[in-house]
Amino acid sequence: MRAPCPLLLRLWEQEACERLRDAFDEALGGMPDGVAVRRLVLRASPGPALVELACHRDDLLVVGYGGRNRLGYAVHGAVTRYCMAHARCPVLTVPPPELIRELRSWRHHWRPEDFAVPLAG
Repeated sequence: MRAPCPLLLRLWEQEACERLRDAFDEALGGMPDGVAVRRLVLRASPGPALVELACHRDDLLVVGYGGRNRLGYAVHGAVTRYCMAHARCPVLTVPPPELIRELRSWRHHWRPEDFAVPLAG
């Protein structure tokens, strides 16, 4: 839908904010101290939106790179390449971890349970 109802927009934004907070918690143990972090959720084309938000020379734009198949690349476009070509600040590209890169080549739909480690005892 191009223009969903305002209620759905609010619900989607709330869910996206929760997912963003949870991602920081899982990856970094929470928001880092001593670093200015601005969490923002918006609906837009990702490449231009990221470049517009990281518009100062002292900003650092961090984007993921690699790990996508040809279909995903065609559907989603080249967000990382767009950012690298148009950003007015440094762009740090982060490749996927080696384990994920190896697993993506398998034809299997991974679930969180596949990575669970049994408790001792």
